[in-house]
Amino acid sequence: LTIAFGASGQKLDDAGRQAIDALLSHPVMQAGGAIILSGHSDSRGSDGGNRVASRKRAEAVRAYLVEKGVDEKRIVVIALGETRPIAPNANADGSDDPEGRAKNRRVEIEVRPPAQPSPDPAARPTP
Repeated sequence: LTIAFGASGQKLDDAGRQAIDALLSHPVMQAGGAIILSGHSDSRGSDGGNRVASRKRAEAVRAYLVEKGVDEKRIVVIALGETRPIAPNANADGSDDPEGRAKNRRVEIEVRPPAQPSPDPAARPTP
């Protein structure tokens, strides 16, 4: 699931909250596995500043999930900055592409199934 932060910058907007609310009722989410929040930014600004902005976006999603009752221990935040764009930040002629930059300001949510316990070798029947 991708949560857009195009116009809102670093704040979670109503559309983002609605998308997360829908995700909360999904069986994979309710199963209790790890949740990976990957924050992204556009290319405007410094690498360090973009990494900070991408972390703030991911932390906004984490805060909302925790507010909704998700155990914070399940959540991992990764700040990727501008390293993985999904749209061009500039047009072919070098001019700014505001729509592309807006698409790059996002948080991707990955929900993993719960880890299966390893079988205990001592519990196996002997042949």
